[in-house]
Amino acid sequence: MPLVDAVTVCTAAAVLSVGASAEIVQCSGVGVPIPDGDSSASVVLDVSPDTVGSVQSVTVSVDVTHEWLGDLTIVVSHEGQSVVLIDRVGIDTWSFGCGGDDIDATFADGATTIADELCSPGGPTPMLSGEILPAESLGVFTGSPVAGEWVITVIDHNPIDAGVINSVCISITPAPAP
Repeated sequence: MPLVDAVTVCTAAAVLSVGASAEIVQCSGVGVPIPDGDSSASVVLDVSPDTVGSVQSVTVSVDVTHEWLGDLTIVVSHEGQSVVLIDRVGIDTWSFGCGGDDIDATFADGATTIADELCSPGGPTPMLSGEILPAESLGVFTGSPVAGEWVITVIDHNPIDAGVINSVCISITPAPAP
């Protein structure tokens, strides 16, 4: 497991009453550098412990500047569960993965676009944009508490082409109260 080189913690005081189902959106515009070479940077979004309820669904938005997307793995973690959003885009097609630049995308289980399908030589910047299907289902968070730390980690697997986590957001739809 790579060493976490940079961590940013953001807190919010979102409070829901039992039975509330309003979406909770937690964001951070952080500018955290992503170090090169099997290192990582993380952003911690801390949903207040006063927030009650369990997760019905989650989406994760990521804005990352990086010159070679095939270098990156992005993971979201909460309550001992982790989900890979992307894992070295294009690595099955090109030996060094997707050479495209930048991400400005929302990862959602209902998306129909796959990250690898967006990678094309000379394609647009950002290469990954819009709503994208995560590499693993965000459904593992269903039923977990809304409150607590939500950690988005970006791992750079190559010692060339550093980057920056510009911003991240997590949008949580709480389950209706029984």
